[in-house]
Amino acid sequence: MLTIERLFTMTNIKSLNIGAITGGKGLFSSEDALGVVAVVQLSHPLGVKILEAKISGSEYAMRILGKAVTRFFVGKGYEQSIAAAMGFMVVREVCQVPICSSCNGVGERYSKKFNQLFECQVCHGTGKILLTKNHLANQLSVLCNKTISNHVFNTVYYDDYMQAVDLMYGDEQRAATLARRTLDQTALEIDLGIA
Repeated sequence: MLTIERLFTMTNIKSLNIGAITGGKGLFSSEDALGVVAVVQLSHPLGVKILEAKISGSEYAMRILGKAVTRFFVGKGYEQSIAAAMGFMVVREVCQVPICSSCNGVGERYSKKFNQLFECQVCHGTGKILLTKNHLANQLSVLCNKTISNHVFNTVYYDDYMQAVDLMYGDEQRAATLARRTLDQTALEIDLGIA
């Protein structure tokens, strides 16, 4: 069974392989992978770009996402410089979340003293570095070259910022679900010799 990660690496130009993947009764080629991605992209274009950025590290996909999120913030009435900075921050949070160095992205740490696993106290079990409101306010200040206090960020910008993050995570999840369903259907058709 082909994973979503393998699907998106098959469609990435840098990792494109001429050979097809064998398994079961048929072959799953790069053209098949592109077809699956095209089907998903019709319904969830941003979700596909998020998956491309996360899985293949596509800078092009990140630029497109940045422009889309910037338009989202401009539509909410933010000035262009703040909208662009928040768009950059949202895309970076969703697509390039740094892994927790304390637990190495697992979310748990082993205690030799108690001989058991405990939730990581640094990332609170997520395996990723969580950005605080203070960190986000500082980052926005630096990107805009303006002084934005934590209070102003929390009252003016934070809710819209989190709405954009939630929308992106939701679209990524819907795209991944449709990709999985389409992959399963394609695999079944190849095994049955229909495709």
